[in-house]
Amino acid sequence: MTSWADAPAASTGRRRRSAGRRHAWARDGLALIEVRGRDLTAEQAGRLEEVVTSTDGVEWAAYNGVLQRMVVSFDRGRSTLGELVRAVDSAE
Repeated sequence: MTSWADAPAASTGRRRRSAGRRHAWARDGLALIEVRGRDLTAEQAGRLEEVVTSTDGVEWAAYNGVLQRMVVSFDRGRSTLGELVRAVDSAE
């Protein structure tokens, strides 16, 4: 398993995390979080969106099935990338 890395990229201010096979990126209140390699039904995608949207500080969340990523708009003062990743983990 790969260890967690949470360091800003050079001058871009981007943050990256990866653990095992999940990757996540965040910048300026927008996050992309990998959903582990499977096709979700509409019901599963809706549940995933509900769980992530219920996280404090999340403005909206949408599952992109083509990219197998959650796209999340969030308030960086109220939520972190790690919290968003844990929300996706709990919904899977």
